[in-house]
Amino acid sequence: MSNQQPEQTLSYRLSLLTYTKKEELWFTSFANNFQQVRQGYDIMQLQDYPREPAFVIGAGPSMEKFGLMDKLSKASGRIFCADRMLKPLLEKGMEPDVCVTADGDPMVADFYPDSDYRTKVVLGNQAHPDVLKKLRTPPYWFIPMCDNPKMPNISVTRAIHWMIRKTMLPPYGNAGGYAFAIANHLGCSPIILMGIDCSYGEEKNPMRTLYWKGFEEEHKKVGKGIKDVIKECYRFARSGGRYMVLTDIVFDGYRASLNKGIELTKAEVWNVSPYSIVGINRVEHDGKWVDASLPNVEHITIEEALKRLRK
Repeated sequence: MSNQQPEQTLSYRLSLLTYTKKEELWFTSFANNFQQVRQGYDIMQLQDYPREPAFVIGAGPSMEKFGLMDKLSKASGRIFCADRMLKPLLEKGMEPDVCVTADGDPMVADFYPDSDYRTKVVLGNQAHPDVLKKLRTPPYWFIPMCDNPKMPNISVTRAIHWMIRKTMLPPYGNAGGYAFAIANHLGCSPIILMGIDCSYGEEKNPMRTLYWKGFEEEHKKVGKGIKDVIKECYRFARSGGRYMVLTDIVFDGYRASLNKGIELTKAEVWNVSPYSIVGINRVEHDGKWVDASLPNVEHITIEEALKRLRK
């Protein structure tokens, strides 16, 4: 398994690979959506929820394995969800306050139901037009940064901002990360992470994971085989729930990016997902990389979180 430090190596590598593969799709969608984005709402126009508890919901394996969805129904607080979780939440009778889409793939449209709902939808500027057709409420827009707009050189992100005048957010990489960023921006606290795992749980076989095929294809191009894929792209990590879980360089990059946002927040952050590695950084100790929890993240059970919220 790889022992590289993700914070230094993964974010740039992943961002560049994703950008080069999807830039045509993203910018075609952006061009098609241009007037709607420019004239539409900005995320700064969302209602603030100062000091209100918020559950940030992703689709990680902790949700099903530990029955977190059913336990969520007993909770009080705002709900911010990744798009993949909108339908499951609505089917359980829980209507999220905010649903976030960061991906520009047309398949995301399938995550949105045909039935009516009042959930406010937040979209990155590269959202596919098929997604817009499924919405029941006007969306709120943001710009996912694809470079550093503060640098003096030419910036694609900054150019997009001047064109559409929407808020720029750091590259969290997935909808769950952006859901956290928006809950934090709206003043929520505590922010309770649920299903934001960035891991495959107790899965032991990398060949059964989400990105295996893509990793294998990229390695074949440079004459590398299966052992190289496993060594360079996967590792086992200790989760906040003390499980040994499998992760890969994509999920590890998401974790590293989200951790940077968590380190800057003034909100309380509770992680109730037993399989989650969010809130845990890799630090050097005696010449090795080891897992260490961030000081401002509490890894607790959902039962403990509900108990605290009832007080």
